[in-house]
Amino acid sequence: MTPRTYENKAIDEPTTEVPHVEAAKPGSAPLATPASAISAKAPAPPVSAVAARSGGTKPGLFIGVLVGLLLIGGGVAAALMLTGQDKPTVNPDTIYRQKIASAMGPVLGANRQASDALAHLRGKKVKSVGASNARIAVQRAQRAVTLATGAVGALGSPSGSEQLARDTRQVLDREHGYYAGVSRVLNRPAHTATGGLQESAADLTSALSVAGPTVAGAEPTVGGTTRLVNWATAIRRADAKRAKKASRRPAAQTNSPGSNPRPRPTTPTSDAGPASGTSCGDGVFAGPNTSCAFAMNVRRAWLDAPGTVNSVRVHSPVTGETYTMSCAPSGSGISCSGANDASVTF
Repeated sequence: MTPRTYENKAIDEPTTEVPHVEAAKPGSAPLATPASAISAKAPAPPVSAVAARSGGTKPGLFIGVLVGLLLIGGGVAAALMLTGQDKPTVNPDTIYRQKIASAMGPVLGANRQASDALAHLRGKKVKSVGASNARIAVQRAQRAVTLATGAVGALGSPSGSEQLARDTRQVLDREHGYYAGVSRVLNRPAHTATGGLQESAADLTSALSVAGPTVAGAEPTVGGTTRLVNWATAIRRADAKRAKKASRRPAAQTNSPGSNPRPRPTTPTSDAGPASGTSCGDGVFAGPNTSCAFAMNVRRAWLDAPGTVNSVRVHSPVTGETYTMSCAPSGSGISCSGANDASVTF
């Protein structure tokens, strides 16, 4: 009976076929083992078998290294992205706008303080507390404008920002002119014309609006001009009334014992004014077609004019217009003419 052979069906065993070798019969010489059989006795274990016996270490290690490399690469990419976010591309126009806003910030703050001080002007006293506060605020505004002008002038405008640079310079120029006029009125309200002050304020406000929020901020900062004009006008009227009363007093009432009275002519002389002129008081005479209010303004404008300037611009309270008057020495006084055939002597 033929003995049964059992096949070993291990899943993980190699399937290499071993050559069949016949067993030696009893009493016979051992059969020579073929070389192929010898070489097949110890076959090299396949990779899959080794991996199976080691629990899959090598494939797992390879996968782990691959995943690690992927994680490292992702980390490097993320770091590069974060680094790029921390250092954005520099826009020269943005930087220039920031510098302009920084230079104009103190000017806008000074504008607000000066506007608030002007809005609180009251009474008819030149040396009141409100007037002193307004003068201090205006002086601070003038210093802020001077510093901003230097700072903006030192900046080089990049390509595309030329218009902003021009608008900023125009605003600073008008700031300078506006506060120069405000300062003159505050210092000499009874002798300084205020006709062009509101126009100067309107020009400054317009320039700020054109320049935009980078220069002008989000809210208006210029105000109080109307209050200043009203305050100066009240002082000027009070001063004119005092001068008029003084010109009408009899000599006996105005002259004290031991004093040297100064004559106040009631009619113009050849040196004092035209023959048909009208005495406006305080040595001022208005010619034909000339009001006393305009004549007083002419004298104030001439006194405020610097140096040897003899051509002045004068506001007329009667017509509401501003006229040019040319002045020159006349005898012991000054004679001015111009406008609509107006003449003034003082």
